Amino acid sequence: MQLQNSEVGNLIEPAPTSFSFDAPGWYVLLVTLMLLMVVLTGRYLIRKRKNKYRKLALEKVQQLALQNSESQSWEINKVLKGICINKYGRGCCAALTGKDWFDFLNGKCKTPVFNQEAMQAYMGIYDHSIESHQPFLDASIKWIHSHEL
Repeated sequence: MQLQNSEVGNLIEPAPTSFSFDAPGWYVLLVTLMLLMVVLTGRYLIRKRKNKYRKLALEKVQQLALQNSESQSWEINKVLKGICINKYGRGCCAALTGKDWFDFLNGKCKTPVFNQEAMQAYMGIYDHSIESHQPFLDASIKWIHSHEL
């Protein structure tokens, strides 16, 4: 249905409202954002402090990697033992050696990082049958990054 004479006329507009940050909603938003920033900053700092040992252990392992000595794997294993004793307790990991030790380390990661090659690279330090410690070094670095508490 069409209207023949459909002239509306002048529109009545409301008076313009002034913008102000004095409204209570802005104060609520400000307080909410400030609380969110405090919570996120706190969580970041706690997480950073909690994982500081990882950074220190990685630096130590990187230093040992540059030495390329015969005791390199033994020293890296000392770093891994130190992490485990501090984080999981002396009773459950101090006496572990060989395959049991690597099974324990693999059990603390979502995906096992110490494969047969890495184990042989570490065990080769005792009979001098392995020239390269690199598989054990790589697996150790990956374990430090990925182990769970």
